[in-house]
Amino acid sequence: MIQHFAFCYKEREGEHSLVLGKPRDTTAICASKECKALTMRGRDFYTFLDSADHVKESIHDICLRREFMKALVYRTRKPFPTDPRGLKWAFNQVDTAKSGKIMLEDVKTMLKEMDPTLTANDLKEIFKALDVSVARHITFDVFEKIFKQQSAPM
Repeated sequence: MIQHFAFCYKEREGEHSLVLGKPRDTTAICASKECKALTMRGRDFYTFLDSADHVKESIHDICLRREFMKALVYRTRKPFPTDPRGLKWAFNQVDTAKSGKIMLEDVKTMLKEMDPTLTANDLKEIFKALDVSVARHITFDVFEKIFKQQSAPM
């Protein structure tokens, strides 16, 4: 049985808000009878984050990648895909030069469409969370590895 977990944090409601310091801007809806909603106090979540450097970094990267996903959904007006064919389509929506690589400028443009208040540092951080090989571009193989994991049910 697959179980999906939604976490609510009393102070700000969501790890995204706690990690990035931004107001909650998404809603989770349980689409099956196997869902469980768990709550955790913000201070307990911060204790968890501080338990190891890699935990904080991993959660931070996940939140930044979700910003990218939301921007893609905003741009395309379609749900974020989860299958390989859909991920290729999504990649092509960002790769405006059709070079087979997503560049920082591609990501900046798309994110600014969704949220013009993002700073240059915000944009670079989001790109860095995607550019796991530090190649200054994102290939489809890397994109697929990241988002196949991100969009798979827990």
